[in-house]
Amino acid sequence: TTTEERPPEFSNYVTQGDEGGRASRLNATSSLSIAALEENRTTVSYSSDIKIAGRLGKFSIGVMHKMAEKMSDKFIAALRAGIESELN
Repeated sequence: TTTEERPPEFSNYVTQGDEGGRASRLNATSSLSIAALEENRTTVSYSSDIKIAGRLGKFSIGVMHKMAEKMSDKFIAALRAGIESELN
């Protein structure tokens, strides 16, 4: 759910979910912002505060950290490729 938005430079949103029977719960607050540095240069900032409770958090937090890093790398590469293709 988007909680705040100032297109195109800022978005803040909340993600929530639970496993049936409330055995595991996830709550996340995330922000994405972009800012021009100079012509043809932009900085992109992303942050997410994630809280995982229950079985999911207890047994798989290490795997989730590794997956999050890989997803971040893929996101950055895809964003860069998209921007570069628009400029060319």
